[in-house]
Amino acid sequence: MVENNVRQSSLILGGGPGSLTVLRDGSTALVPGIDAWYVTPKRQKIGEKQKQRIPNDVILRDPLLAANLGVDHFVLPPAEGVSEEDDSDYLDLTLFPTWMICYSCNRMRQNEGPRPNECPNCISEGKKGRRMVQTNFVIACEDGHLDEFPWVEWVHKGIPGACTNPKNLIFKANGVVELRSQKIECLACGAYRDLSGTNTANPDGTTDLSLNLQRGSEFLCKGAMPWLQTHQKSGCQRHVRMVLRSSNNIYFATTVSSILVPENTGGASKAVERLLKDTKKGKIQAYLDTPPRNNYPLVAQMVLINDPNYYEGFTVDELAQGLQEAFGKNPPQPKTDLEEVPPFDRTPEWKALISAKEERDLVVRPVPGYGNNALGIGDVNAVPLLRKTTALRGFSRLFSKDVTASMGRQLLRRDPIRSWLPAIQQSGEGILITLDSDKLNKWAGQIGVGQRIQLIQDKLLKNNRTIPGGEAEAKFVLLHTFAHVLIQELVIECGYTAAALAERIYSSGDKNGILIYTASASADGTMGGLVEMSSPENLLKAIANAITNARWCSNDPVCMGDTTHGNSGSNLAACHNCCLLPETACEHFNAGLDRGMLIGDSSGAQDFLGYFDFILQ
Repeated sequence: MVENNVRQSSLILGGGPGSLTVLRDGSTALVPGIDAWYVTPKRQKIGEKQKQRIPNDVILRDPLLAANLGVDHFVLPPAEGVSEEDDSDYLDLTLFPTWMICYSCNRMRQNEGPRPNECPNCISEGKKGRRMVQTNFVIACEDGHLDEFPWVEWVHKGIPGACTNPKNLIFKANGVVELRSQKIECLACGAYRDLSGTNTANPDGTTDLSLNLQRGSEFLCKGAMPWLQTHQKSGCQRHVRMVLRSSNNIYFATTVSSILVPENTGGASKAVERLLKDTKKGKIQAYLDTPPRNNYPLVAQMVLINDPNYYEGFTVDELAQGLQEAFGKNPPQPKTDLEEVPPFDRTPEWKALISAKEERDLVVRPVPGYGNNALGIGDVNAVPLLRKTTALRGFSRLFSKDVTASMGRQLLRRDPIRSWLPAIQQSGEGILITLDSDKLNKWAGQIGVGQRIQLIQDKLLKNNRTIPGGEAEAKFVLLHTFAHVLIQELVIECGYTAAALAERIYSSGDKNGILIYTASASADGTMGGLVEMSSPENLLKAIANAITNARWCSNDPVCMGDTTHGNSGSNLAACHNCCLLPETACEHFNAGLDRGMLIGDSSGAQDFLGYFDFILQ
């Protein structure tokens, strides 16, 4: 297989297990499941079994997130330099799709090797060999399954035994970029059929491909998971659609992220990481096995005395707690009932971010000067240092949606009950901005606000959709839209790209704020440009400019008046010209947005005031 460099973070954020990646030679390949991470030996002999062994130096700890997702810890994706262990810096990819086309003779065949071969038909006819090219089409269902396009079944209309040599196919394209101009013909029996309708979805959830592939029955998803080299045991039974192998809707990663909270991580969590990376772990275990066994405080003292430089900054109590977690005989067990995993509770994060902190993983400093401002802004806290863990829980295809813990793990590995999930940790900085609680509650009580939110709720219900990681409530939509327009303004003020900034929305219960932050995998994270914007003279000006810009969209009046924006109608007044952000910036897949929450309904269809007009009356 051709070597291909992939960013480590992309294996979590957008190109993880089950995704298709383009290689240097132009072919596409499937990223394998996490079963293929850190297996030894990589280059094995015939018949030799591979074993998965996770190096200690790639283990991440985030107790809050781990408890929510039902795991013990997280594991960094393989990458060059991520571990001192051999063969931990690459993955073996699988060529997909395997159906190939020769654009010299138009013959189709399934490839049997690790890379595309030359056309055997051209070679047999004495022509100069030409490398065959992968077909552009595969089939997928919403639940993440992926399979080869059923070329043989499609051209023969699903009739078993209709042809003596059903794989003797040719592909014809008339040069027009339309499916009806692309035809499949069987040279053995003369059957032919174009591809029109293969990517069409109907309002009732059916697809033309499932309904029209074979006579008398539906062609439904078989639950294929070629990146795991397996199928769902009972099949999937969902309707399938044809998609381009390069399409951006072929993979939507479902991630869950957490800001490390000192009260729950603290020195003990960092001590666990340090202990697990210690090259003298065997000696530490020997100390613990010496009577009296598992005397964690005593062993912590010995560790500090023997290696003070390596454990500089840790107290005896922190090391003792870390020793118990890292070497204890009864470590926390992962949950087995994955359907009971609740949504991630951000309350501990919120409590940590609204008060001053000077911790190893989180620094929060209140910014004075925001009392009684005209924009209805409450407290503002600068966050010069934060650390974020982002874990991959699963993925979907065709549409972005929340994936259950059980389904997600079935897609990530063959054996779904394991003690870890893949994740990355990033360092960065940010600004926490809260809104005035009293004014926010009074604004949300307007009849027009409720009517407008009801439009979103009705459309989500009609299309059986949800806002990924969010809720169709007035406070969430207001804060989410506010975060988007403010990020666009901060891009101008700070010089960051929109893709470099991100949001966290705190709207459930009594929470009423947004965190705008930037984070990277480097040790330094960022250079302080975002925190510099937290002063009243800078931030209030940026907010005022953002609201002014939100009052007009170059797509108005269509943008404000259209009620079908977004994924399955999850947005109202929001489009690429005014509110939408790059995928890396919005953890809710650009769903749950409406400029009307900020500025009111300028189309006049509903009579209510946007938040930033309501507070001025």
